[in-house]
Amino acid sequence: MGTQFNRAIAPLTLLLTAGIASADPAPRDPAVPATQPGIALVAQVEVHRVFDERWRQVHDAQRRSVRTQWASAPIAQTFTPEALAQLSLSNGLLHVRTTDLPAAVAVRVAVEGSKAIWTLSRTEGVAGFFGRPALTAFVNIGRYDLDAKDTDFWSTRLMVSNRSLSLFGQSLFGSMSLSQNAGIVHVRVSEYTQWGQAQKMVFVAQASSLTQLRAEHPEQFRLYVLPLLAQFTDPSFLQPGAADVYSAFPEISADQKIAEDLNQLIPQLDADDPIDREAASERLRQLGGPGVLAALRLDETDLSEEQKLRVRSFVSGFRRRPGADPAMERRDVSFLIDCLEFDDPAIRSAAKADLERQAGKPIDVDIALTGAAAAKAADAMRKQFLAPPPPPAIPTTLPAGTPGQNS
Repeated sequence: MGTQFNRAIAPLTLLLTAGIASADPAPRDPAVPATQPGIALVAQVEVHRVFDERWRQVHDAQRRSVRTQWASAPIAQTFTPEALAQLSLSNGLLHVRTTDLPAAVAVRVAVEGSKAIWTLSRTEGVAGFFGRPALTAFVNIGRYDLDAKDTDFWSTRLMVSNRSLSLFGQSLFGSMSLSQNAGIVHVRVSEYTQWGQAQKMVFVAQASSLTQLRAEHPEQFRLYVLPLLAQFTDPSFLQPGAADVYSAFPEISADQKIAEDLNQLIPQLDADDPIDREAASERLRQLGGPGVLAALRLDETDLSEEQKLRVRSFVSGFRRRPGADPAMERRDVSFLIDCLEFDDPAIRSAAKADLERQAGKPIDVDIALTGAAAAKAADAMRKQFLAPPPPPAIPTTLPAGTPGQNS
């Protein structure tokens, strides 16, 4: 996660350096020629050092305060990441399901696998919506990575109510916020400038959904939004899971070896000993995405109810869009573009073919790409297919004969 955010925050660091270069230069020794190599760089480095130290003092004081308040506080409860806060995407908007642990005042909690300090408050209150009061839960989850690098988020927060949510992250060099309210998503990324001055906006955008935001600003979405989401969840929830993808492309066959492994596990899923059944289910989960494909192509005619239940439970664990109609997904351009990032080349090839049918022409995307290269190619497709066209240009002069034009 830290490496991912280092890449994301790099533009902030570069912009920060650029801002320093344009600041008032340090006094120059008149005996030293202004054209001497390195003199401007020395001045910039000195300003940068002073700048960093002023901000560092403030941030270090903030970190010490958090450490003093929370490091020795008792842990009220330990959660899995999904139990504390589970984010999902529905109709292009974020949804958050949080723990119902009551905490009228902030308490310290722990998250399995995380060394950060976590805090939680959850209160019930009455809020008015459209003139009608309603009982609303207000949840505030804080995360403090006190040993984070300067370029990493050291303080992040997730705030959720029945009607809105927001995320905030802060590093030494800047801050970022993402909020969603009344169906509108806002993103603001800022960098710290000189001491005592307002932050400088690096990126500001709003959209009617997270999907639209990603389509209109794919590079910034990957640089800024994904790392902030990653502080609280695995951001892969934004992509379809193996069960979603393989359900939409029924023509893709399972690997013969994986299908054989699945068939060998089937009898043990209904073993007399429950320990044997659980062990078989665990081995089934280890088959991963290829196993999901084999399970979806499995003929369930002769399976017992226990076997069906365990196979279907395994498949549902790889489904991120429950309730979606596979046939409709197949016609969804956004879904097809997401499939261009899927790790199975057969899926990428099928998704490209469907996109070309919808576009009525070939599209310029290499299905052999994987990883970051595939993500970049998919971002280009999002801009091409999903981003709205630019508004028409407003003429600067009136056409001849327009009423009111000077003659």
